[in-house]
Amino acid sequence: MKKSLPLILATLGLTASLASAHGKLRPAPPAPPVPAAILEKYDLNTNGKLDADEMAKMKADAKAAKEAAKAAEKAAEAVRRAAFIAKYDTNVVDGVLDAVERAAAAAGIKADKAAALLKAQTVRFEELDRDPVDKGLSEKEWAASYPAGASTARIMAAFKAKDADKNGTISLAEFIAPPARHNHGHGK
Repeated sequence: MKKSLPLILATLGLTASLASAHGKLRPAPPAPPVPAAILEKYDLNTNGKLDADEMAKMKADAKAAKEAAKAAEKAAEAVRRAAFIAKYDTNVVDGVLDAVERAAAAAGIKADKAAALLKAQTVRFEELDRDPVDKGLSEKEWAASYPAGASTARIMAAFKAKDADKNGTISLAEFIAPPARHNHGHGK
């Protein structure tokens, strides 16, 4: 295998040079123009292009920016973790969550997610409710929430399913309620 690798590489090189000689390989496309903002910042000799030193400076700056962003995210994560531990480490304040504290943390996370979902649903309801006097979504307001081309029958079926009290409007409580499950005779 060690002897065949140089032979394979030599064959590939010969094939590429023959193909190039016969015009079968296309030249590489020209590099895209350097954006003006990049030239303004890095083209120190103002010749309209980036030479090797200027390119090296640009790459070093990009690497430094990436490392700084990574360090900032790591620091932010440490702050979030410390705040989380401080919030739920209630018994000994030792920086470690025991089973009871972990259960409380899980319940707290679940409650926070539920509160965020309720807030998002409330905001969406208020966006759709163009006539806030009636405090409910009419069929027209409900239909406006669907993309163009949606089936009218499907839209109205969904409206009727959400309008639990059948009063012709969908209240906030009906809007945020989970969809009704249809049993279809499977189980109890």
